[in-house]
Amino acid sequence: MLLPILLLSAAGFTVLTTEFVIVGLLPAVARDLDVTVSQAGLLVTLFAFTVAAFGPFLTAYFSRFERKRLFISILVLFGFSNLLAALAP
Repeated sequence: MLLPILLLSAAGFTVLTTEFVIVGLLPAVARDLDVTVSQAGLLVTLFAFTVAAFGPFLTAYFSRFERKRLFISILVLFGFSNLLAALAP
């Protein structure tokens, strides 16, 4: 019983860390995109707004799928997306 809880905790920590790490990288993102830091900060706001707007609808839609398989699929997609982002030029 302890292993599933540890894995779930590690997955939650990883996802939240990935979502909030952008705040510390805003100056670099602004420099790369040739915009101001405040304009780059709007990316964080846009992400938060998108999650708030679509979260309830997606939760209702995905409630019809088996949770364990859905969670594992989303984590694999999340990991693959982060790998692509890490390898991007």
